[in-house]
Amino acid sequence: MSKMGDWLKIDLHVHTTKSSDGLSTINEVIRVARNKGLNGLAITDHDVPFTEHIDNFLIIPGVEISTNYGHLIGLGLTVAPKKGINIWEAIDFIREHDGIIVIPHPFDRFRSGINDIAWKIPAHAVEVINAGTILNSANKKAEFLANKRNLGKVAGSDAHMAKLVGFAYTLIKADPDVDSILKAIANKRTKPCGKTYGVLPKVEAFIKRQIRKIR
Repeated sequence: MSKMGDWLKIDLHVHTTKSSDGLSTINEVIRVARNKGLNGLAITDHDVPFTEHIDNFLIIPGVEISTNYGHLIGLGLTVAPKKGINIWEAIDFIREHDGIIVIPHPFDRFRSGINDIAWKIPAHAVEVINAGTILNSANKKAEFLANKRNLGKVAGSDAHMAKLVGFAYTLIKADPDVDSILKAIANKRTKPCGKTYGVLPKVEAFIKRQIRKIR
């Protein structure tokens, strides 16, 4: 159990079967998170809010929003806007619901990064380590963006299978509750950690999705 004001180890970008391309249930991802020593997870399914009540593990609700420019994460959201929303409307939506704006994998051309508009939009943090990014140059460019714009830095696995949870995570100086964590991210009390997991898990996930379609 973490003490008040400890550095919490949290994977801030995780998908479950509520995402159309997610392969693992919430219980499966929690089990892996526990085994890897994580203190919590942000569940950021595509365009679907996390609304389940979990008693035995710290979950930060969130949504990975599909905007007209690419993906944007709203942490702290228990509601979601419509898919394909204008990015500026998505930002307003996150603000109106007291969420934290995170730019995930901004320069990953294979994963719906928002690219150069990331230099213009308001945000609290940039995902500078995305474990699913194939080209590490995309993560380095994201870190350059965060440094130049003086934004917070976070990391997440972007796991769509439970076994990939925790490859990247964020150390957050906060109390072990959602409000404290969101405030800490907004105030840049974060340290991104972790590594990428390479191509093979992506191939495995692709095969599993095709098998699921057949069934």
